Amino acid sequence: MMVKTKSSQIKRSKKHAKTWVNPASSSPSDVKPTDALELISKEEVQQSTSELTPYLWTNVGNGSYNRVWKSNFASPTSLVSGEPYQGPWVLKYPIESDNPVSNAMNQPSRSVRVWNEINHKLPKAGLHKAGWVAPFISDTRHATDEEVAHKLIEIYCEQRRIILDAATEGNFLTRSDTGEVILVDVDLALKRSNSFASLEYAKNLENRFASYWVNASLKKTMPTTLEVTRNLLFLEDYLQDSMDELCGKNLITLQNVLSLTWLRKNEKKLSLDLFKQIAVLNESDLFNEDLLQALVSVEEQSFKANPPELVKNSGSFLFFGTSSEDKEREYPTSSLEYYAK
Repeated sequence: MMVKTKSSQIKRSKKHAKTWVNPASSSPSDVKPTDALELISKEEVQQSTSELTPYLWTNVGNGSYNRVWKSNFASPTSLVSGEPYQGPWVLKYPIESDNPVSNAMNQPSRSVRVWNEINHKLPKAGLHKAGWVAPFISDTRHATDEEVAHKLIEIYCEQRRIILDAATEGNFLTRSDTGEVILVDVDLALKRSNSFASLEYAKNLENRFASYWVNASLKKTMPTTLEVTRNLLFLEDYLQDSMDELCGKNLITLQNVLSLTWLRKNEKKLSLDLFKQIAVLNESDLFNEDLLQALVSVEEQSFKANPPELVKNSGSFLFFGTSSEDKEREYPTSSLEYYAK
């Protein structure tokens, strides 16, 4: 849920993934301790009963996954050990769900780690009470479709993370003074290797996001971001083992990733050689779908005539293809899917 305030960093605690609809905004209200969940102690909420004493934390959003506050301290305050930044802060408390996988993705320790990985140029996030705090980023606006798309490529090349809900309004903000694009909601920053929570969440991605990809509002306002997100998942399905090479050679560009749409929509395979050919065509400003289809046809015929040596899939979870048949499929030693049918 997004709550419209001065900065959209203080925004939604997400609605359930099946709906992907932002509810109407609500006005901030002071935190009121409850018996159901003592998120912040009474002393933290209010220093005294005097009307002249401000509340320390102002509630700015309560939803399905997080309760969110902004600090309203009387003086600058450090909350993260070793971090000189003294506020203002955003505080998030996760709301436990019935889904253990979602809970794992929403753990404060994971959120802090992912924030500090992705936003390493910003003040550090840290654990606080039963939740976590991050710096409040002021003087911002919602990032545009093009800005988010470029940032997705940057984050993927640096961190190998795909921001699944990148198209959701308010997840990325742009600083008005510098133009810097910042990811402020890290819950669905997925890394499909060496991450237990991400791998578990990835097992059922196709079903989780079926309605998200076809959301009419998102397709109208953030079409490029949606395509980049889906194409990064498609690219990683086939070339995960080659990403260090491709990123090192600066081949994971916005143009090259967008060029994969026809392959993804038509359920074609992607080899390392084919991707490199796509990059060459884009570099020469010669890329078009007719030429791509011709290259695919040639490669398919080549693989049928000379199928590569096969090995069992290493166990990564494919986004585009999660049936039992896919799980038992064999793959060539290069980890690319073979073309012989």
